[in-house]
Amino acid sequence: MPPRSNTRQRLIDAAIVIMDDVGPARLRLRDVAEAVGIKEPSVYKFFENRDALIAEAGAKRYARGVVEIAERFSHVAKQANTRTEFYALVQKAVAASTDPERVEDRAGRVVAIAMALSRPEMAKKIRDVQALANKQVGEALAYGAERGWVRTDVPFDVLVFWITAVMSSRVYLELDPKMPHADQWDGFTAQAIMSVLAPPK
Repeated sequence: MPPRSNTRQRLIDAAIVIMDDVGPARLRLRDVAEAVGIKEPSVYKFFENRDALIAEAGAKRYARGVVEIAERFSHVAKQANTRTEFYALVQKAVAASTDPERVEDRAGRVVAIAMALSRPEMAKKIRDVQALANKQVGEALAYGAERGWVRTDVPFDVLVFWITAVMSSRVYLELDPKMPHADQWDGFTAQAIMSVLAPPK
């Protein structure tokens, strides 16, 4: 029998896959248990109820990509030697976050935020994930600010929240499968983020 912690994680991962497919409202514990290879009553050994599993899966779904991009950006940005290098890395991070291939990640985050509004436990998990991402990106922005490349008149966590919101808003464009003007939206988003980060003249 797999370790308890492994089974719990597999249930969360299975729930995420099912939520991506049918949405949280249509997630059934029976389907999650079947995907993991256990009986439905066994799910209750790991989660108090269906809502607790959805909350945990939703929070992990939210984290998908957020922390990964933040960690990568923070690491490489702190190696920049010039403003040009630093801003090229910002543009690369923005492009990675708005990549059309990440549509499910963005949609998952929007759904998770909506779900968290009525689930305090899930809201806390999402806040914790976002706080970690804010800290990592904030460290990179502080590095740029020390060198005069990034504005210092706005708290870094405010800047990171704004950037996250702007990039996540690509889901509105993605409601239309044809995604008209996607290139223009991506370009405008990158320009807006760069102009907001730049120190006031």
